[in-house]
Amino acid sequence: MLLYIKDRPVQERLAGLLNRVETVVKATVERLADSAQEGGYFCLLEETVSDLEEPVCAFVLICNIRIGSPANHKSVKYSKLAYEKAVRLAAYPDHLSSFQSRNAYLDRYGGAIRTMRHIFSFSGLPELEDESAMLTVAQEEDLFVFGRDIEIARLSGNRAYLEKFGATL
Repeated sequence: MLLYIKDRPVQERLAGLLNRVETVVKATVERLADSAQEGGYFCLLEETVSDLEEPVCAFVLICNIRIGSPANHKSVKYSKLAYEKAVRLAAYPDHLSSFQSRNAYLDRYGGAIRTMRHIFSFSGLPELEDESAMLTVAQEEDLFVFGRDIEIARLSGNRAYLEKFGATL
């Protein structure tokens, strides 16, 4: 659970994670050098297991928060998309990425990824950059089993992320 990661209190851990998201998104925006891409929304879900006789796995919304300076007229759209991607991924327990249930005709895009106990989602950058940012954050926070980030990037054909680590499709 987020509360227990690296033995830090939840507020400190969440603040550190949000700072990491902001740093990664800012670096992505600068690398893209596109004035239309100024930020977006980050959604975080955390896995929880009930203490009933038959345990039930579910996800709890931790935050859906603005990162950077997305255009005001797109804020609601980005917030809804970040949340939709995360919830959709949670609904498919065998999926590692929202890209696996992508359907552009229904406005369902990639950009959410599953870690060991969390779902990270971002909306506001180009689709594969949303995913790449979330993969980078989770990898830097050491929230994957070894190689899982590469596996996810291969599922979506995210060449830019793979190239950072010398991996291929």
